[in-house]
Amino acid sequence: MKKNTIFLVLAILFVGGMITGCLSSSPQGDTNQEQVQNARDGVTAANRDLDMAIQDSIEQYQRESESTFSQYERRLAEYKANISSQRAEYRHAYEQKWSELDRKNRAMKRKLSEYKDTGRDTWKSFKNEFNHDMSTLGHSISDFFTTDNK
Repeated sequence: MKKNTIFLVLAILFVGGMITGCLSSSPQGDTNQEQVQNARDGVTAANRDLDMAIQDSIEQYQRESESTFSQYERRLAEYKANISSQRAEYRHAYEQKWSELDRKNRAMKRKLSEYKDTGRDTWKSFKNEFNHDMSTLGHSISDFFTTDNK
């Protein structure tokens, strides 16, 4: 993420420098036109690079999230095995809770894999919301047997 931020700052400085250079009063009309075209080309290249950086960020986030999903799946499998050793009056509640957490985990995994980038701001908001949901799911999984059911 720091890499993307640094790249964005450098791209903005580059574009700003190009625009400032184009605004200087020079008697050469052709040179000014070339400078304007170069600035436009620089902006286009910076936008393309930024889009590629965002796509790389999405792919990296998906890879990192896969390990979290795997960890959640392992913990849920352990909990499923432990449910049978719980007192009979609590098994049904634990089974329902397990089913709900397993469903949420699969839904979150599907939501991330089906995400299509539609813009710079949408990725940021999607990632923030997704991180919140993942954190909530993680806490729910961690607190599986620490409810008032015991």
